Amino acid sequence: PDEDLLARLKVEWEDHKMTMGMIRDILMYMDRNYVRQHPEQCVPVYDMGLRLFRDTVIGHARVRDRAIGQILAELRRELHGETITDPHLIKTVLSMLVELSSIQTLPSQRSVPETGYRADQSLQATSPSISDMRPVIYVEGPSPMQSANDYYSWFEINYLALIRDFYTREANDYIDRHTVGEYLEKAHSRLRQEKRRVETYMDRNQTMPKVEVLDSVWLGRHYKSLIQQESSGCKVMFAQARVSELRLMYSLFSRIPDALSDIATVMQQSISTAIADLIVDETTVNAPVSFVEKLLSLRERFERIVSQAFRGSLEFSNHMKMAFENSLNNDPKCAHYLSLYLDELLRKKLRDMTDADFHSNVDQVISVFRYLIDKDVFESYYRSSLCRRLLNSK
Repeated sequence: PDEDLLARLKVEWEDHKMTMGMIRDILMYMDRNYVRQHPEQCVPVYDMGLRLFRDTVIGHARVRDRAIGQILAELRRELHGETITDPHLIKTVLSMLVELSSIQTLPSQRSVPETGYRADQSLQATSPSISDMRPVIYVEGPSPMQSANDYYSWFEINYLALIRDFYTREANDYIDRHTVGEYLEKAHSRLRQEKRRVETYMDRNQTMPKVEVLDSVWLGRHYKSLIQQESSGCKVMFAQARVSELRLMYSLFSRIPDALSDIATVMQQSISTAIADLIVDETTVNAPVSFVEKLLSLRERFERIVSQAFRGSLEFSNHMKMAFENSLNNDPKCAHYLSLYLDELLRKKLRDMTDADFHSNVDQVISVFRYLIDKDVFESYYRSSLCRRLLNSK
């Protein structure tokens, strides 16, 4: 019966390997001498025995299709949150395919194996059963090296089709029901689960194809809408300084072409908008100290975001610099208020400000001063303030 197939296959495989190990020991002299002298006509006896098992047992269409179907059904159940009945059994059978893919064969026998089983593309999102799957011939384009690999041809392409369909359905549903931050957390969680699944059952050298599927389905197809989302996208994250969410977005989107550039563009727009709002803010129209304090706070917020969320990325640092330069140089009021703020700092130092506080504030002013292109404007304003302060002896 089908439910006993994998267990029986495991027993037969382990018994066959043990038997071939004994035969190899008996014929060790032949392997070391005659086989090595005739590599075009002979292969080691152990590899020949494994090839016979591959061709006559697991390679038989009925055995292969039923075995792969059961493995995919078990993995599909785990995707839906259920528990695999015998994880070790799944790992043993998949390890068998990996080992059979690496055996030595004669040049004349290195043909592309029959692709065999592949999961139906119209997989259902409900709990799976073996009857949901049927054997078809894979006709898309794996590389010749992959096509000659039994593990890839019989299992890997079918599993990739399975997770692509499952995660496509899940991502499309999840993005409509959750915030961007929650969606990113879910994508990150699924990525960790898939890596753990590969480490538990599959060939660890084949981790990247699964990661690429998740990147494509969860991120590549939706990254623009996630970035531009009005209620919880990048604009909101920047406005509320959600460093942890931006850090996760940066980590995930770093593998998606052009995604980071889009985030940097939104950041630049957010800075420009914030400065424009600050310039027309009625509470700062005649309050230069309040204006500059809010400007310094704005710069400190985005400096922290670039440093902590974007790992000090040069691209994001440059976009931040451009945003401040363009905004501050569009209105001479910024240079004027900056000079008045510095003048006020010098007045306070003579009264109640410690040296440490004074130097800290001056450093912040200088960091904003560097954004000014026409520094002569600042100089003229500051010279006027200095003259008044000297005349008043303050």
